[in-house]
Amino acid sequence: MDIGVGWEKTFRCENLAGNIERAISNDRPVIVWIDPYYLSIRKDTYEKTHMAHTILVYGYDHDKQIYTIIEHRNRENLYYQEYEISYQELEDAYLGYLERFASEAYDTYYEFFGHTERQVQMIQDKTANTQTMVRNLLIQQENVKKGLEDLVSFVETFEIAIADEWFLQSYVNELLAGINQIITAKQVEKYRLDKLLVTDEQSKQSLDDILACWLYVRSVVAKYLFSSSFKPEAFETALEKLLQLPELEQNYFQSLTSFKVVNLMRSATIEAKIIELIQTYCGLDLPVEEVSLQCDLGLYGFNSLQAIKVIVAIEEEYNIEINPEELAVASLNTLEEIIQFIEQKIATA
Repeated sequence: MDIGVGWEKTFRCENLAGNIERAISNDRPVIVWIDPYYLSIRKDTYEKTHMAHTILVYGYDHDKQIYTIIEHRNRENLYYQEYEISYQELEDAYLGYLERFASEAYDTYYEFFGHTERQVQMIQDKTANTQTMVRNLLIQQENVKKGLEDLVSFVETFEIAIADEWFLQSYVNELLAGINQIITAKQVEKYRLDKLLVTDEQSKQSLDDILACWLYVRSVVAKYLFSSSFKPEAFETALEKLLQLPELEQNYFQSLTSFKVVNLMRSATIEAKIIELIQTYCGLDLPVEEVSLQCDLGLYGFNSLQAIKVIVAIEEEYNIEINPEELAVASLNTLEEIIQFIEQKIATA
């Protein structure tokens, strides 16, 4: 299945710094196998333990000789975050992996990139997904109510577990698995919001607050699972975080279903659909990720004959009628102007 992502790989990278700089300069994040024995940010392994491990490199500063990476703090912590490490440390960690763990059967260096030929499909997917999300948000009142009831039940079970360590020991694996599923779902939701162009800061902040609570709870539960050291204060704080979640979830849903956000997503749907129609009916090579809402479409080769084809397609798509008189007085030279025009037509249809 083509997911729109390609990669290049090699068994041994002879010029690690040069290749990483070139890759990232071309918007290609890098995953590389290393031995964290050589990474000072890993207090659990630095100069203590050798192991095979991977990290994601997505930024660099040549002058400071520093990489920006994604990594977790230690094996007992499942929370990944941004770190900076020196060129030399990564070089040592990579060479250390090659020396101790590398096998000719496995590659050690990967660069990832997007397929440009997938752009049209990505637009179509975004349009369909945005429409689905808007529709679901407006009909999910009962599901949200049920979800809040399930959350309250989860919190009650957690409170029972931390009051009885024997029960916690028997329940901790199931508990951590459930929390991981919730966090993964929330991270997917956050990614989906970003990709569907929902820019409402209140909704984003609410979701970030919810994720922060779950991440803290997971860190406490994971530390207990791996160390068997029960710290009542940490679990009490985790319980306080969980008790905040019902209100946070309610606030998040209310902000997400506000008139402003729903309209933002509807605008995103229209924007994506128009770009798709221009691609489909006119064969124009619009740079999807770079096209400006304010840019004159004529700069992309869009002409009056092609505009007629797109207008007819828009009428069919949104079941509206656009009169020639309206086109004569309307300024429809940019995507932004077209989007506003269609929104007005839909509102008065």
